[in-house]
Amino acid sequence: MTNFRVLSAELAHETNTFSKIPTTFAHFESQECFLDAATAIAERGKSNTELAGFLDAARAHGWDMQHALSANAQPAGRVTRDAFERLTAPIVAAAAQRVGQLDGILLALHGAMVTEDHDDGEGELLSRLRAVVGSTIPIAITLDLHANVTEAMCRHASIIVSYRTYPHVDMRDTGRRAADILQRAMAGEIEPVTVRAHLPMLDEVNGGRTDVGDMLPRLARARAYEEQADVFAVSINAGFARADIGEIGPTVLVTAQGDLEHHQAFAQELADSIWSGRHTLVNRFLSVEEAATRCAAHDGKAGPLVVADYADNPGGGGYGDATALLKGLLDVGVRRACFGPMVDPQTVQALQHTPIGAVVSVLLGGKTDARLGGAPLALTGSLELKSDGRYFADGPMTGGQHRTWGPTVVLRVQDIDILVVSLPAQILDLAQFTSFGIDPASRTVVALKSMQHFRAAFEPIAAEVIVCDSGALCTPDLAALPYQNLPRPIFPLDRDIDLEAWRTAQHGADPALAVALAVPPRPAGKTQARDVALPVLEQLAAWYPQLFGAVFRPLKRGIFQDLMQAHPAALERESLKAALALHTRSTRYLTVVASGERRHDLAGQVVEDMAPEHVFQALVEVFRRRQVRSSEDLAPRLRERITQAFEASGLAPDAYAALVRGRGEVVNALLDAALSDAAQRGAKDEALLRAFDASGQPVEAFADMYGMDSRLASRMLERARRRLANA
Repeated sequence: MTNFRVLSAELAHETNTFSKIPTTFAHFESQECFLDAATAIAERGKSNTELAGFLDAARAHGWDMQHALSANAQPAGRVTRDAFERLTAPIVAAAAQRVGQLDGILLALHGAMVTEDHDDGEGELLSRLRAVVGSTIPIAITLDLHANVTEAMCRHASIIVSYRTYPHVDMRDTGRRAADILQRAMAGEIEPVTVRAHLPMLDEVNGGRTDVGDMLPRLARARAYEEQADVFAVSINAGFARADIGEIGPTVLVTAQGDLEHHQAFAQELADSIWSGRHTLVNRFLSVEEAATRCAAHDGKAGPLVVADYADNPGGGGYGDATALLKGLLDVGVRRACFGPMVDPQTVQALQHTPIGAVVSVLLGGKTDARLGGAPLALTGSLELKSDGRYFADGPMTGGQHRTWGPTVVLRVQDIDILVVSLPAQILDLAQFTSFGIDPASRTVVALKSMQHFRAAFEPIAAEVIVCDSGALCTPDLAALPYQNLPRPIFPLDRDIDLEAWRTAQHGADPALAVALAVPPRPAGKTQARDVALPVLEQLAAWYPQLFGAVFRPLKRGIFQDLMQAHPAALERESLKAALALHTRSTRYLTVVASGERRHDLAGQVVEDMAPEHVFQALVEVFRRRQVRSSEDLAPRLRERITQAFEASGLAPDAYAALVRGRGEVVNALLDAALSDAAQRGAKDEALLRAFDASGQPVEAFADMYGMDSRLASRMLERARRRLANA
């Protein structure tokens, strides 16, 4: 077993750009920020985290895994420059210190981080890593299901694996899946890239719910597609709508190899199902008044009625201090209820020296922006509990983590126990109440601030679940948000969108030679990798001028191992990989492969034929590159070259087509036309051969009889003989 060397890290933030609260380094520090490997592993290595999944894989595969840090802050406004630099610098520095030693990089990200300087925080981090380690080292990343996946993320990451569940109960499993794919890439078994299909939408209409609705059949199709040998992960991302940025919205990703046009077509087809379902809502969002009335009528005999305020969800960047729902419950006299959280550190601090049981008057909540979700409430009640806010969460999502609300109190107003906290977080675990003397299962009404995540822990105890919109910052009414930077048109802000016209505007009409795949370019560390590769290529040209010199020759399979064996002390593995990758992707090399020339060993001897499919793929790629630079339609020339390649293959038309056919409609049309040309030419050649055999004349005289050039006649006759021999 090879002991691969892997650098890992966790850095996550879901940025609500409409929040007036910037996310500082202190926000990370106050919550889940572990800047040394030992602490991170101790705190997160055995729970439902990506890091735990990474560690599972490291043990299984025998990796030497170096963990840089784990840092996560609750959603809020843009991440400050200081916080981003302080958290990314150790990751990039760890990679720089191990250049030439690393076999892979494994990162747990969110996919919706926006900073003061970068609308795509994850893409910026990945770009910096590529600039250090080059393009050949595989980088695997995990993403939240609510990622706004950008082109840069797909360009720089070799492997992308997103959560499959919402509520997110599969974080550890996701880490393990990504790590296992990385293992195969490091071992040289696969060469994964990620293709991306994107939509003009703010998010999937139901936020990506995976417990009900249209996501279920989509996920089933994704799992079925992953059964193919060349497909390693299919990720359906709902997007995060509360970010005023250019690259926003749902995406479908396929991490795969092989027929990338096929994979792109599948991603687009799955994305189309998201578009088709854009009017099919699962949730009905009640007004505060409707929700309060329902709560007042519930008797609690079959269990509590759980009401979730989606709009003030701290897990989406809401401030957590909206008062509208609490006021509504108090106004209708709800009994035996609990409510949480109310994020109000000022009130908590003011009560720190008040004795338990005392009657207190407070101005609760509504302090961040009273326009969103309600003004502060003047309340009188009793102080039931004071705490440092620490709790151990062991529900389906958290899976055993120590967390904190910061200093916390419980106030009882009328018959509602209100959990008042200092640090924002959404409710997703029963322990967030029970650790502070509140048993939700025993209540008639449980009012909480959360989107969807609460269901994993609270649906099992609930008689019924309802959701409401209090008008706070995370309102599901996206038209109420003051977007300024979005690309338009975009759904649901714009309703009359022609999807095909949008795609044409985004990507341009397909040219006659539409073989440019919707595939990310090679990673952006290309310049640095090229700097490493060029000296190695110069050395190879000096050693093997017949292969790497002025004229290239196709290389035998396994040439990398041959070179390492021939020069174990002179060649460094990663640099040689980079050099061979640069060499074999060059247009000069692909042109030689497209010619059908046979493969050569280090001695310059021909050792094996070039496979027909490799000749075909090289032809298509060479012409694709030329078409980009040419105003001439090169499709007819490619059609003729495909005809020649088919004739040289010696295969029957059906066998050749089965070998080279992909999912690109234009290329397949050219292939079919080329095979038709070959059939017509074959019929003419065979007729000419019959006439020649019957004439009894030498070639020159026969050609003269038909007014043909003798060389052309010789070629046609030879083609006919080969065709008949292979028939």
